[in-house]
Amino acid sequence: ENNYHPRWILSQSLGEQHGGHRSCVWSVVFEPNNNGSRFVSVDAEGRVILWKSTSSVVLPQYSKSTELSCNAGTELDPNYSVDWSSDGRFIAIGRGDDSIVIIAVENSIKEGKDGDSLKIVCVKHNAHARDVHCVKWNPKIPTQLASVGGDGHLKIWQMSDNILCRTKTRLCGV
Repeated sequence: ENNYHPRWILSQSLGEQHGGHRSCVWSVVFEPNNNGSRFVSVDAEGRVILWKSTSSVVLPQYSKSTELSCNAGTELDPNYSVDWSSDGRFIAIGRGDDSIVIIAVENSIKEGKDGDSLKIVCVKHNAHARDVHCVKWNPKIPTQLASVGGDGHLKIWQMSDNILCRTKTRLCGV
């Protein structure tokens, strides 16, 4: 019988005082294949925050790298879900306005500049008839995305030239 019980130790808490979120944080994901040095979080105000490691110790500390708002105008629709593509190029956001937003992640350190940047490259309006609750990139096909929404549908999307096209739909629970 396995009697192993993991012990969790809080290594850092990132809130508004660290330039972080001011409202409910709905989702977070670490960048794949990057040794945990960056992660992204989304919140109820439509903000997307990219965090990066500021140290390379066993328990790294993180600080805000950059942020982006997915809201247009004065509307504050929430971001419910976030996922990072397996090739590290794109972040997908599932939103409360029934849309999916695709964001390009650019690391300008490689280009001789300082820092990271986030740029919206695609917005799929009315991706679901109700809120988009979860988005997940296919780990084997970096341009394929699955989404589920409050409308009871699971949808598979294919991204081509920064355009998101639905390939399959399945009504859940039927």
